[in-house]
Parts: sequence; C-alpha cells; structure tokens
Amino acid sequence: MKWSPLTDRTSTGLWLVCITLVLCITGALSRIDNVIYDAAQQNTDRDIPTDVVLVTIDEQSLSSLGRWPWSRRMHAQLIDRLHADGAKAIGFDVMFSETQKEDLAADRLLADAMARAGNVVLPVVIEKVRSNGQLVETLPLSPLVRHAAALGRVHAELDADTIARSITLWEGLDQPVWPHFAQAMLTVAGQLPVPFSRHAPQVPGQGVAMLTKLDQRYINFSTAQRHLHSLSYLQVLRGEFRPDTFRGKLVLVGSTASGMADSLPTPVSGLRQPMAGVEFLANAMVSIRSQTLITRAPLWLSTLLACTLALMPMLWLPYSRTRTGLVATIAFAVLVLAAAMALPVWWCVWVPMSAGLLGLLCAYPIWSWRKLESASQFLDSELSRLQQELGSVGPIALGTDAQAPHSDADPFQRRIDQVRAATALLQHLDQTQRETLAFVSHDIRVPLASAAAQIKSELGEHHPTHKQMVRALAWTEDFLQTSRAQMLRPDSFSELDVMALLHEVADDIYPLAMASALTLTLDLPDEPVWIQGNFDTLSRAMANLLSNALKFSPPGGLVRLSAKLGGGQVHIRVTDQGPGIAPQDIERLFKRFSRLEPRPASLQTGVGLGLYFVQTTVHKHGGTVTVVSKPGETAFVVNLKI
Repeated sequence: MKWSPLTDRTSTGLWLVCITLVLCITGALSRIDNVIYDAAQQNTDRDIPTDVVLVTIDEQSLSSLGRWPWSRRMHAQLIDRLHADGAKAIGFDVMFSETQKEDLAADRLLADAMARAGNVVLPVVIEKVRSNGQLVETLPLSPLVRHAAALGRVHAELDADTIARSITLWEGLDQPVWPHFAQAMLTVAGQLPVPFSRHAPQVPGQGVAMLTKLDQRYINFSTAQRHLHSLSYLQVLRGEFRPDTFRGKLVLVGSTASGMADSLPTPVSGLRQPMAGVEFLANAMVSIRSQTLITRAPLWLSTLLACTLALMPMLWLPYSRTRTGLVATIAFAVLVLAAAMALPVWWCVWVPMSAGLLGLLCAYPIWSWRKLESASQFLDSELSRLQQELGSVGPIALGTDAQAPHSDADPFQRRIDQVRAATALLQHLDQTQRETLAFVSHDIRVPLASAAAQIKSELGEHHPTHKQMVRALAWTEDFLQTSRAQMLRPDSFSELDVMALLHEVADDIYPLAMASALTLTLDLPDEPVWIQGNFDTLSRAMANLLSNALKFSPPGGLVRLSAKLGGGQVHIRVTDQGPGIAPQDIERLFKRFSRLEPRPASLQTGVGLGLYFVQTTVHKHGGTVTVVSKPGETAFVVNLKI
C-alpha cells in the first residue's frame, strides 16, 4: 500500500477549515478577539491633543456648589465664561429634558447664554421608557434646542462582554437622523474630516419606531497612557484659569464624580476603573478628527482570512522535521498575533483573527495525528505482509527467546510487540544469511577452487571442464561479494584516501589493459581526498567498472579514469570507447542477474551481478552512480560524499 503525503495534507486541511469555519460563524472566540483588540489599545501610546479640554463635574465641585442638579443659571454662567475665553465649540454631556420648576427663569437664561455663544452642542438620548417598552428619543427642552448649534447622541455600543469599544455615527427611530455627539461637536467646530457626512443619510422607512443604525466604527483610544487636559467645573465657574485657556479649543462638559457619572468600561480603563462618559466622548471625537476610527472587516473576509491562516502550516509541515515544524508554526502564530494587534492601531482595520489563530495552532497536532494514523496503518499493513511472508519460518526463528504479542494489550503496545518479534526474526535471518555466506565461502568455494586447480594440472587450462569450473568459481565469488556489500554497515567504515584507492585499482587493472592492447589513462587530483568507507568493497566496485570498460572497448581503444571535486563530493568517472548502451537497456543495467543481449559469447562469463554490486556498494557509502552513453562512448559516474 502506498501512502501519499497529499492525502494526509488534504485531510488535515479539511479538518482545519471545518474547525475555523465553525469558530468564525458561531463567533465562539469573539471574547478572545476583544482581548487582542484591548491589548493593542492598552499598549499604544498616542499624543494627547492640546485643543481638547474637559470641564469636569467632580467631587470638589459638588462639595462647593451643592447637591445635583444645579441651577441652570450656573450652566449659563459657565457657557459665558467659556465663550468669553474663546472656546471654539462647547459640548454639554448633561441632559436638560425637563424644566427647572423652582426657577423658571433659569431655562431662559441658559437658552440666552447658548444663543450668545452660538457653538453649544446638546445631547440626545434614545431610550426605553420602561423595561421591554417602546423606544423614545429624549431631546433637550425646546428653547434650548432652538439655540443649540447642534444635537448629537451620547451613546456607546457595548459588546457582548459589556465593554464599550465603538460608536454608531448615525442613529434614529425609523430614520438615522442623529449624528453622534462627537461628530456634531466637530461639525460645529468646522473640523469634521471630509470623508464624514454632515447630513443624515436616507434609508427606506420602516413605518414603525424601530431603531435604525448606520456605520458602526471602533475607537482608537488616545487616553491609554495619558489623560486629556481637564479643569474642575468649579474652577471655570469662578474664573480660576489663565486667560486664553480655552481659546480655539473644543470643550466638553460632563460628570466624573463617583455615583453620578455615566461611566463606561473601555479597553483602556478596564472593569475596575470605568471611563467617564465625557472622556469616552472626547476619545471618539479625537479618533474621528484624526481619521483613525476603526472599520471592522466583514464576516466573509475575516472567515476567508482565518481559513487561509489555518492552512498556512501545510506549506511547511509536510517538508520539515518535527521540532522545526513546531517552532515554525509557533513563530508564525506569534507573527499573526502581532498583525492582529497592529492592524486596528496603525491601519484602522480590525480583522478578528482568533479563529484563524486557533486553527493555526491546531495544525501541528492534527497533522501529527494524521501522520501517526497513516504510519500506524502502514505499519499494520507491513507487519501483516511480513507475517505472511515469513510466517513459515517465524515460529522456528523466534523460538523460546521471542516474546509473543499480547492479545489484550492496547493497539500501540501490540504493534510494539509485533515489531519486536519481527526484529528478532530478521536478526535470526541475518544470522542465517551470514552462516550461509560462511558455508558458501568455505565449504563450496574452497572445493571448487581445488577442483579447478586439479583439472588444470591434469587436463590443462583449455579443457572445457576447467572452463566450467572457473566460471562456477567466478559466479560464487560474485555472489559472495554482493552479499557482503548488502550487509555493509556505515558505522564500520573507516577513513580512507579515495585517490590512493583509485591508483591501486588502476595498477591492478593495468596488466589487463596491456593484454587487450588498450590504453588506460588517469586524470586524478594530486592531493589526497579523504572519505569514510570500506576499502575492499570500494576497490572491487571501481575494479568492476574498469574491467567492464576494458571488456567492451575495441582493440586500440582508450579507457579513461578521472576524478574531480565539487559540491562537497568527489566525482569519479570511468569512460570507454565501446559501442554504447541503448537507452532502453540503461534502466535495467543495475538490476541483479541482468545482462545485455546480444553479447559476444566470449563476454558472457558473468551472472549479472557486477554492476548491481557497484550500485549497492556506492549506495551503502551514501553516493550515487549514473551512466551516460552514446555510440562510441560510455561513461559511468560515481559521486561520493567527502
């Protein structure tokens, strides 16, 4: 059975996409997105504008001026003070929806002060008259509305965790006719940026008192590390400030005293110290003016990005080591987290990424699980096949020393037991092979050699029986050498000079070249080249290549042995001027018992193990062997690591 990494990658990708889609659609991690947003806001230090001033109704003012509500005469005096000092716009975060019955003239005085100033903004509140009741718009008194420069909603949007992070620019019953208070302030001051509309948008009417909202934006808070400049209501009322303190500035009047302020928990204030409503309005106003209001990405876009992020580890996990893949995944998750925090602060776009982050972090365990599952299935298949192939010798090989698999063990333990049993069996087979080689080497090869020598002395070396004995002896030697090459172990290698090895092989082959009227040339580096290897098998492999080159070269031909260094390897090349090898024959050239046909009868002396021995030896040394052939020239190239 063939197990494709593409199958595991696809399976892992489907799991990640499903997990991420569910998290995005259900919004299960929205609170984590909020925490990331809040962390970015808390750790960003922005310049505090000097032209925004808060006039706060604080504990000191209440202590000196008496219990709330105060007479509107004092508010009129405050407006006159601010107007006289040159305030550009004055916003009251105080509702004046009912007449002051004990002093009816106070409302008229306040209206007159607003008319003189001409730049006072008053609040509008949209609220329910009772629990689960109808929504109503609460406006200031009619005389105050007539003299107000603008009206705006003092409202903040609370998220599911009851934290105020955003505002709605336009809102109203049936039609979104009311701008936000901060937007109204900037309109009066002539500082509303061009992208923001100064006129209420029109939408299809619903015909009922339904709340209509348009254009929700998130605030880039300016008061995370510092506070806006503020003065006490009492100080301003008494004139205890330097001249031109308010000249050309935006002034917001509101309560900060405990127990009466409309406090809001915000990302930069936290639940323990809520932010006063007037300060929240100031943050919204500064964010609008600096055009740093944050737009939240639509659900389809954030879902697409989250799925893409979750799939990103599939680019490196299939090709990296376990530890490297884990480190790369964590590093990428940290990068995504940093981007999630930076986007709203610096690019004014909020893309919730917690679903993508979780999918990203799930990639490594899911990929590991899929690979483990595939490995387990492959191991089960191979163990079953091994048991079928070796079942006949298994009981004999295992004997009493092998531990049989536990039938009641867990699946992994059963696999471990099966691998242990297979290992014992393979060790037994390896030992049997060594004993067989020893038997062939001594008990068969020695008698064959003795018989060949005796026949030669009695009948002569040209006798057919002697030739058959010599051929049988050569086949036996090829088989033994090939088996030894297959059993080579890299931990038994020693350091050797491959150039000295090549010179020695060339010296041994030289007499054969002379006998065949061939020229053997060497082009080898003068410097030693050291590698880790087995001298005997490498020598025989190179001798096989040179012998083949001599065997297939025409009389008077040239055989060249060369070597060069490059890329951390030594490249050994054996070139002859033989007839060449057909392309269809190259594929089976290094297979066992493979011989090229037709061949001259004089050359059919081997059993087809020579080139197989060369390839086995080179591969055991961590190298490669290739062949390039054309009519009149064939080159075998051996590449070995230095």
